[in-house]
Amino acid sequence: MITRNVDYSSDTLFLLGALVLLVGIEKLRNDRKVRGYVCILVALFFLLVSLQGFCN
Repeated sequence: MITRNVDYSSDTLFLLGALVLLVGIEKLRNDRKVRGYVCILVALFFLLVSLQGFCN
């Protein structure tokens, strides 16, 4: 944000979405259903936004 260089923002957001998706799957395996589903929904949002960034 300081340099106004947003070249890697879509890549970073995609990787963050993948990481949050893995955390959500792990939460579901540990019987924390609500947190797992929230993490998966947030991950899908991150992945959708990053895919829109790749298309532009």
